[in-house]
Formats: sequence, C-alpha cells, structure tokens
Amino acid sequence: MSLRESIFEKMKEHNVDKIVVEFSGQGDSGDIDNVDFPDHVDLKVQANLEEEVTEFFNEEVSQNIPNWYDNGGGGGRLTFTLEGKTIICDSYVNYVETLDYENNF
Repeated sequence: MSLRESIFEKMKEHNVDKIVVEFSGQGDSGDIDNVDFPDHVDLKVQANLEEEVTEFFNEEVSQNIPNWYDNGGGGGRLTFTLEGKTIICDSYVNYVETLDYENNF
C-alpha cells in the first residue's frame, strides 16, 4: 500500500475528513509549520497521521515545488480531503525583482 493510500485509509478509519498542512521556508531551508485537524481527532490518532503526512510531505511535496525554501523563500498549504481522496497543494515562491533606472542631470 502506498503512503498516500495509507493516509486516506487511516483518515477513513478514524473519521478524519480533512488535514491541512502549512509549510514555509527561506534561505535554503524550510519545513512544516503546522498540521491542523479541523475535525476533533484523538491525540494518538493525530500523532500517527501527522507522522505519515510529514513523511509524504518530505518524499513527495517538498521535492516537487520549485524553490519554496530557497533564497527569498515561499510556502503554502497542503490539504488532504477524504471525500474524493484529494491532495491539493497551494504554494507560493517569493522573489526579488530589480529595476534599473538611468537618470541624466
């Protein structure tokens, strides 16, 4: 069973409709800031699911979002929804733009 399938199986088993993961980073490092369970979830179940969600994030997500942790940084939100078994990642990347001007006085 894949990690994704395992997460959704446990969500179903424990009546967890949604898990929201927020992440951010900059300067060559980044990590998960928060894992939220909008439904009331037993702390033991929450800890187990959080461990698998973190593993999924490290293996799949953090490697496929370009530069969210580099230079000016970035971040986002990863939402696991049991209905439809979807994982949606909304992310952003900060960047610096330089505008050059020349003036003659």
